[in-house]
Amino acid sequence: MKLLPYENFHIISKLTPGEIVEKLKEVTRPNTGYAVNLSGINPNGPNTTFKGFINSSDFKFEPAIIYRNSFLPQITGSIEPFGEGSRVDIKMALYTPIGIIVGILLSIAGFFCIKFFPHLISDNHTETDIIPFLFFCLSIF
Repeated sequence: MKLLPYENFHIISKLTPGEIVEKLKEVTRPNTGYAVNLSGINPNGPNTTFKGFINSSDFKFEPAIIYRNSFLPQITGSIEPFGEGSRVDIKMALYTPIGIIVGILLSIAGFFCIKFFPHLISDNHTETDIIPFLFFCLSIF
């Protein structure tokens, strides 16, 4: 398991950059802001998978879902000619504010684990002192 949810990779395709842009536009709709749909049916059609923008050489989008999820990846990339086909460079990462919040929460949890661990290995505790500590440590994984 990765500590930070971040991916950076590339795809080499036999399609031309123009063909890749057209394929991406088929499954991407413009980002029109936040909308709540409680019906469970995708209002943008069954083939709309992403929302965002696509230019002739770069793109930025995210999965188009009908529920709230702060941990969706932000997908950015570029399309460039490569030999007879093209190369698509892709970067997937969390929203920056969500990454900062997760980092702060994990730091707090790690601080408490380190602070209370010496107390647990000393002889000045009862057997029941370790139970809350174990629950806390196991809950962060």
